[in-house]
Amino acid sequence: MTTTMARPMLILLAGPSRSGTGDDPEPTAAGPEESVGADQDVALARDRGLPVHRSVDEVPGVRP
Repeated sequence: MTTTMARPMLILLAGPSRSGTGDDPEPTAAGPEESVGADQDVALARDRGLPVHRSVDEVPGVRP
């Protein structure tokens, strides 16, 4: 992946949590669970007018 951005961006990746799985990948791979914390982070970012991207394809200046 390459970027053409002159100014670095901080990117938070939110996804299924491994908490409580004992590092067993199967529960995580079984499907994403609801994440109230991640939902709150997204809402806070939107409230502050910060961009929220759902895919790397949406991030300006990034070519996967």
